[in-house]
Amino acid sequence: IAMGTMEVAMWLSTFDPFAELNRISDELGRRAEPSVNGPTFRPVVDIHEADDVIELALDVPGLKREQLHIHIDKDVLTVSGERPLPHQETKDGYHRLERPHGSFTRSFSLPQTVDTEAIDAELKDGVLRLKLPMRAELKPRKIEVSITN
Repeated sequence: IAMGTMEVAMWLSTFDPFAELNRISDELGRRAEPSVNGPTFRPVVDIHEADDVIELALDVPGLKREQLHIHIDKDVLTVSGERPLPHQETKDGYHRLERPHGSFTRSFSLPQTVDTEAIDAELKDGVLRLKLPMRAELKPRKIEVSITN
């Protein structure tokens, strides 16, 4: 089949050499996704920094305080836990587990300015809130200039 110059130019401009690789990658990803086991749980986090405190808010719906573990080692804060497998519903041989479950670990590097001895943790309404106060001796302070006569 002979193609004209215009047809060749259109074919070259729309040709994607990675299209087939992307299609195969997508197909493998779909096959690797857990179906019966459901998605893996990984809490999302918001981090807010103010003048004297850093606040972390992790979404951990359905978890109890006994299922959460918070550790600090060498300026690394680690939050871990496990969300148990939810109740499976079976109807006509079909299973559906859409709520994520399983164990998780989230680690955060802390700045040297955080007072690791004064960290506060609160679990309320499915949100784990961590308050990381700054060390008093490292907080910036304003020095007033006095006038002498």
